[in-house]
Amino acid sequence: MALTSYFTPEINRSIAEVTDDQMWDTLRRLEESEYWFAILKYNNKRLLVAQSLVNSLDPVKEPTSIGRTQGVMTGIVDLQNAVIQLVEAEKVAADEAERIRTQFGS
Repeated sequence: MALTSYFTPEINRSIAEVTDDQMWDTLRRLEESEYWFAILKYNNKRLLVAQSLVNSLDPVKEPTSIGRTQGVMTGIVDLQNAVIQLVEAEKVAADEAERIRTQFGS
């Protein structure tokens, strides 16, 4: 199956119907799901392959290939980093709310 054939009109319509707020909320909940550790493991395996490639390249002869591979590595962890940032932002907000509640005795 070609990747482009996956994106049927129904899937594209479903994507368009998801609001940004729904997307961020669903991504945040991903960290609490059974799928999170599978995603992290998958990313780690992909990173190991990419890092091995970087380590095998000659930085003098192949700087462009090294740069491309480092870009791929950034892309691999983009989703996990977005989710982790959502989790951390939620923790900071909860801590701040608790600090205010404690300070003002509410």
